Amino acid sequence: MIARKNLFVIVAALFFAVGLAGCMPGTPMAAGADVEISMDEAMDGQNAVLAGALTGAVSLTESQASSLITELAKQNGLNKVEISGISADVMDDGKNSIVIELASPIAGIDALGVTGSVTSDGGVLTVDLDEAFAGGWAVDGATLDAINAQINASLGGMMVAGLPDGPIALTSDQAAQISSIMGMMGLNSAEVSAVKTQFDGGHISIVAELANAVAGVDSLGVTGSVSMDDGMAAVNLSEAFAGNLLADGGILSTINDQVNASLAAYRFVPASIDADGGSLSVGISQ
Repeated sequence: MIARKNLFVIVAALFFAVGLAGCMPGTPMAAGADVEISMDEAMDGQNAVLAGALTGAVSLTESQASSLITELAKQNGLNKVEISGISADVMDDGKNSIVIELASPIAGIDALGVTGSVTSDGGVLTVDLDEAFAGGWAVDGATLDAINAQINASLGGMMVAGLPDGPIALTSDQAAQISSIMGMMGLNSAEVSAVKTQFDGGHISIVAELANAVAGVDSLGVTGSVSMDDGMAAVNLSEAFAGNLLADGGILSTINDQVNASLAAYRFVPASIDADGGSLSVGISQ
């Protein structure tokens, strides 16, 4: 039986490792963008999009795009994420199934979950995830392998004293304790106060700033480019970050592959995309 104090240390270590998986300290290129966000800019952006739907060409400034995305997120309840509970189950093969339930669905996602095992050897934890999902979306095997490798690399430098060797099972009662602890520590919710965009040198940066830092993370963001070829869209992310932690190249490469594999199933209206000098221009090809 695992003592409660050890249980919390284990969970804290796992959350810390997951947060660091595939990440390294650094200063994101898109961090700290000084972009004006206001309702007037949002309305100007909306008018530009509506006019562009008629003319086949639209151009948005960083302030217009940032303000429009921020206001749309707020109006549609997409700027808040709150965990309503955490449930766990020990399966017949001894593996754990852990599900984080959201108070309100975000973009159709009402829960996040993983299935796998956690093993202790001399106080060092090892994770072997078999499955991970967000709503109805499942993470594929290649991505899981990369996540497993990065989590275990992070856990390798940590030692939890007093842990018995062997598999560690998380029961439903223990999951409820963790959910309660997270609530008391303010780790069960996050609110996006603003979404800021940058357009420069063919790259698009999107940064979500949090109203209050969660576990030291005050923003989430990505930088990359979008290209179109005869109606086929492709994404090339060059940076992804949480606070001052940057995703490493291996994780970025895997994310790019998965996103583009999904995009390959869709055919879009042929268009040109130009992001430069603080402006995003999209034109529909005739």
